[in-house]
Amino acid sequence: MAGMLKVTGAAALAMHTMALLASSPRTRKTWEMARSMGVHESHLSAVLIRLANRGYLEAIRGPQGGYRLARDARKIRLIEVYEAMEGKFAPQECLLAKPVCPRRKCVLGGLMKKINREVGDYLKNTRVSDLAEKSIKE
Repeated sequence: MAGMLKVTGAAALAMHTMALLASSPRTRKTWEMARSMGVHESHLSAVLIRLANRGYLEAIRGPQGGYRLARDARKIRLIEVYEAMEGKFAPQECLLAKPVCPRRKCVLGGLMKKINREVGDYLKNTRVSDLAEKSIKE
């Protein structure tokens, strides 16, 4: 959908990965995480490298290696993870990505603005540790 807030598979995978790593302090291998999330290891590997390059993950080399969080999960907000994958959070209000609608009133009313605001607020107010706690309880 052009113009609407985008959340790619990579961004969704990054958020899930961060929650998984926050739920346990141990180092996890790429293949192990890929299997537990049901995704291709190569796709996850690209996400892990990007998160590590941005300082969110630490890559541990060697036979006991893998990935772990590089920062305290309580200090990482989802908006940071989203922006590491997608770039600056900048939702638009028009599904057609028009700067000015040819209509006086949007046929969807304020729906897009409301959805983007709710998603933005959630990303800004939710910490990675919050996701880890939810996944442990469920």
